[in-house]
Amino acid sequence: MDIVEKEALNFFSRFKSDCQILLRAQNQLSEKLYSFKTDKNKLYFLTVLRKEFFDKKNEHEKDCTMENCSESQQLNTGLFVLDEQLEELNRYYSPEIKTEDNFSNEDKANLHTKLNEILDRFEKMNFGQQVIHEEIEELRGDIDTLKQHFDLGKKSWFQLAFVKFAGISAAYGIEDTIVKGMYSELTREVENMGNFLLNQ
Repeated sequence: MDIVEKEALNFFSRFKSDCQILLRAQNQLSEKLYSFKTDKNKLYFLTVLRKEFFDKKNEHEKDCTMENCSESQQLNTGLFVLDEQLEELNRYYSPEIKTEDNFSNEDKANLHTKLNEILDRFEKMNFGQQVIHEEIEELRGDIDTLKQHFDLGKKSWFQLAFVKFAGISAAYGIEDTIVKGMYSELTREVENMGNFLLNQ
């Protein structure tokens, strides 16, 4: 977990409490985004935060039967404010990407979660030798690079992911079928991607 991701998760509770009032939530989020200098980090922060709101909303609504539930209203307000901010940033941050090649917010959130899961599995694998700290950090860096480059668009991002996963396979001696399986899991997180590039 990198600095931007930690900031997003730490910000969640405070921001959710401000989502009782729309204007307050908008102002709080705008103020927080000023702490990031680059649009890339702002987009990454918003994507992580939106995923947290989305997951908490689904988790809460599985059991909640109340009409006009204040918790649901807060979470829905948060998602509304985050989606507006993401739409505004994406509008000028990556104008060169064709609409059909652009990741949706749901795509980004799903891929972000899946990358975290895959990183965790990589770190727990027995690589046939003790993996030193520097190698683990390099592996984490490869995964973090993918998390921060959704702006490339689907085709270019999956090409980058394919190269990164091939490099991981070679560096750690992991069976090619295992790495391809993990890559395939990523493609299933995005609608209509299928087994893109697996047979290239």
